[in-house]
Amino acid sequence: MKPVSDALWHFIKHLSSGEKLFLRRNYIGLSTIKDPLYILLFDAIDKQPVYNEADILKKLAPEINSQNIAFQKHYLYQQICNALVQYESRKNEDAAIFNQIQLIQIFRRKGMLDEAKNLWRKTMIRARQAEAQALIIMLRNEFERMLLWSDGKAGYDELNTLFKDNIVTYNEYAEVIVMRDIYAEVLMLKRNAHFDWADTSIPHRIEALLRLLPTLKKNLADYFFWYRHYYRLCKATLLYLSNKNLPEAYQYVLDIIADWKQHGDYLKTDSEKFMDVLSMLNYLGTPLNMFKAVETAFNDPFNDKITDPILQAEFEALKYLTLNKLFHKMARYKEVADLIVYFKNRHDKWENKLNIETNRDMYISCSISCFVLENYDDALFFIKRGLLYFKDNTRIERVSLAQLFLLLIVYNMNNIKLFEAQYRSTYNYFYKKKNKHPFEKIIIQCLHGTFYLRNYAEKVKEFNKALTLLEQHKDNEVQKKVFSMFNFPRWLTSRVERVSYQQLVRMIVAEQTQAREQEQQ
Repeated sequence: MKPVSDALWHFIKHLSSGEKLFLRRNYIGLSTIKDPLYILLFDAIDKQPVYNEADILKKLAPEINSQNIAFQKHYLYQQICNALVQYESRKNEDAAIFNQIQLIQIFRRKGMLDEAKNLWRKTMIRARQAEAQALIIMLRNEFERMLLWSDGKAGYDELNTLFKDNIVTYNEYAEVIVMRDIYAEVLMLKRNAHFDWADTSIPHRIEALLRLLPTLKKNLADYFFWYRHYYRLCKATLLYLSNKNLPEAYQYVLDIIADWKQHGDYLKTDSEKFMDVLSMLNYLGTPLNMFKAVETAFNDPFNDKITDPILQAEFEALKYLTLNKLFHKMARYKEVADLIVYFKNRHDKWENKLNIETNRDMYISCSISCFVLENYDDALFFIKRGLLYFKDNTRIERVSLAQLFLLLIVYNMNNIKLFEAQYRSTYNYFYKKKNKHPFEKIIIQCLHGTFYLRNYAEKVKEFNKALTLLEQHKDNEVQKKVFSMFNFPRWLTSRVERVSYQQLVRMIVAEQTQAREQEQQ
């Protein structure tokens, strides 16, 4: 028997209080004495902490029963979708313009050409201000239809002037369409480059896409906003993926952010695109040691203009992951501790708004922070919570990290029974794993071998042995990705030098800072 789906329950649980109020106010018939069945069903589902269809049937019997509940759920789903579309259109400039275009069509068909012309004029100005090229094309079609339907005395000179007043040329618009196609390909390449290091075609595809970018016929600043955005972002991302001229790519991203700040209204409708720019700033600024610039960009008050609850949660998660990584690299552990407190207070509110990948990255990141600050109980809790999200067979390097890091946490807790149980679990996981890597076996054997040693000199020999073996496999791509998230060799070095991981990082950062200052002098 097919299990009962709880998709509608999840849908309702994701609704904001404003959306629920809008549904009740606008989708309940005024003539009804009592709430319709689908509203009763909505309330019953909304009150459930866990979906239980049998309990709903019991409470709403006999009006809702096993024969009609499927229809009522489907009808409720459609009503919620209709309500959300209408609710969102009030805040979406493109939707508002589209609604006006539909009204122009109605006026024209009803023979109300004066009303159609007046609304067309206002709507065209509004569409040009929004650089909504697809909607401008629809308005041009309506202008042609109005000319066909009107008599010879109708005055269209002013509208014709507005019709021909192209702020954006057709050629530029065509080039933007090409760049959006390129960018969609770039996003796929970025995912593949991060996830699949065996794909040897990626460098050739990057070069091909760079050649497809249009040649600028004037200063880039003279093009319209979305042209500048896609040109710079495509360039920056492709240069980043090809690992060529990262400073040039970084400058492109800085220019994009400066441009967005001058056109802040776009952040209300296209927040996801700006967040993608901030992600690129992290990818480029971190390897270039532009830590302060990245931190400043993520703390900029401009980001407060992201108002959608889902996108706010995504931005806060992105900000947390970025700043946590930066603070570790700068050995700013007081800020790391503050971020842990911040995360503990917020993660339950974010969790149901974020995708699987972001959730597991946050839990792993917080676990690493707790481990470095030697709070092993919290580190164990968060890494186990992160492991719950590894069910889609993606991001193999993160699975390896989580399993090895879990064993490392238990190792440092120094509990024999707990370590033995976790060692068996970790060993069984990697034994069954299809694609094995040498570093996994090296770390597991080192932890298992040294856990039972009581002579510290013997432990140091094993730590050094593991460091030597890991160095021999330093070109392994999965190993590099895992160690970029948590530096296992650095932890082994801290054990050899008998200092905490945190102390070792502070010393390394101090040396690097001193070296950079001497170079600048």
